[in-house]
Amino acid sequence: MSNVGLLVKGELYKTIKNRKLWFFFIFIICLVTISGAKTLGDLETQQQVLRSSTAVYQDFMHNSISSPEIHSVLGFVKKSISITWVINIVMIIMASSIISNEYSWGTIKYLAVRPFKREKILIAKFSTIIILNILFYMIIISYSYLVGIIIHGFETQVAGEKLYYITLKLYLYHFISNIPYISLSIMVSTLLKSGGLASTLSIITSILGGMIASVINKYPYAKYILFTNTDLAKYVQGGAPTIGGNEFFSVMIIFVYSFFFLIISLYIFKKRSI
Repeated sequence: MSNVGLLVKGELYKTIKNRKLWFFFIFIICLVTISGAKTLGDLETQQQVLRSSTAVYQDFMHNSISSPEIHSVLGFVKKSISITWVINIVMIIMASSIISNEYSWGTIKYLAVRPFKREKILIAKFSTIIILNILFYMIIISYSYLVGIIIHGFETQVAGEKLYYITLKLYLYHFISNIPYISLSIMVSTLLKSGGLASTLSIITSILGGMIASVINKYPYAKYILFTNTDLAKYVQGGAPTIGGNEFFSVMIIFVYSFFFLIISLYIFKKRSI
């Protein structure tokens, strides 16, 4: 196993033992469960209305209830995308603390004396957050699918390939959109040695990004700004987050900014005395 691989393995082991991570995990599971319970209650209410309504309204309600876009296992998985913002916030918090904790605990010196270059240490920490992000997305998709089966059963309408494609693409785009904020969190944490400040700044930046994008979107240079390219879901909905933008260009902008933030982090971490 490579040096980075060994470091990632160690980071994952430390992170999994972190109680905060398990709290976030349980919280996300609870959110999906609550969403499922609400969906089940709404479905039962609609069925009661259907049984007591006129024939014309029954046809309308039946078509609404039977729609695989809304009332199917995959439909519920698609609905759970709205919860991914919690995962994104959690990953920003984890990224902000993965460096700063080493300073606050005094363990950064032990890392420095190991036979690993500093850039490999930082890359391993960044890779750990990305792996955790992937795992959390896999968990929410899998658990949402399970809850969807409990709500709708196996005997629901078969969703078309388009719904599968759209759902997976939406999850992928939400995942990609958070990568630059993870990189930003690590950069600020490396610079300031403060996880709380780094996570606060990164979360505020991600929240205000949409407002900033709406203000500058009318200018020609807007398509080169990170904030105007992070709402990739608009491409799935038939629009675009920026004027004249396309999916490939927006994804490239996101990766360029992520790489830029990571390069700055590597430079600071390598030059700073420990």
